[in-house]
Amino acid sequence: MGQREVFEQVLRQVAWIKGIAQMRGWDLRQDLVLEGPATEEEIKRVEQELGMEIPEDCKDLFRFSKHLEFRYEYDEEMPDEFGSNFTGDINWNLSLLKEQLEYLREWVEVALVVPLHYAPEAAGEAVAWWADKIPLIEVANGDIIAVGGSPAEVFYFSCKEYDMHGMKLAGSLWEFLAFHARIGFAGCEDWQLEPFFDIASDSVRVKRENVARFVEWLEKCQA
Repeated sequence: MGQREVFEQVLRQVAWIKGIAQMRGWDLRQDLVLEGPATEEEIKRVEQELGMEIPEDCKDLFRFSKHLEFRYEYDEEMPDEFGSNFTGDINWNLSLLKEQLEYLREWVEVALVVPLHYAPEAAGEAVAWWADKIPLIEVANGDIIAVGGSPAEVFYFSCKEYDMHGMKLAGSLWEFLAFHARIGFAGCEDWQLEPFFDIASDSVRVKRENVARFVEWLEKCQA
């Protein structure tokens, strides 16, 4: 799918999940917030604040909407492999990018550099690896889904360095958004996303059968 198709899919899936939430009595923690496109001047101003260039795929996303936010929560019996899931969340916000980048860099220091004080070379490599990453989605538990590179790949930053820390979630931003929309924006915490990925794989490997089962569970009220 092209970028516009993926963006429109995100909006359709928000509407789809809202319908499911209404039928099943789920709690909309944040109804859809959707701001218009960012101007080129706004993007350049934020890049100046960051002191770095925003990945082109991210800029393209902000050109569709500079701020999107949607959250829901539920308490319902579900298949065992998804038992840790109880929320759904999608968010990005150009105006918060500087604050979120500072937060990410602070956690790089705390979670990676401080523990590696006895190995300065390894600590330097950790800082360099995250240096070009831009935070896209701020996760409720303090973790971050970050974007970096060209095309912009998507990575998981775990503050506590759990199993998914540093894992590549998608080969491009638009691939990740299409996947995340497909599963109804299932909670972004690592332990909520974990059932959908083969975390032992060296490459991005989505467990398509789990995705299909989760979508089937979401749709059960529509049968």
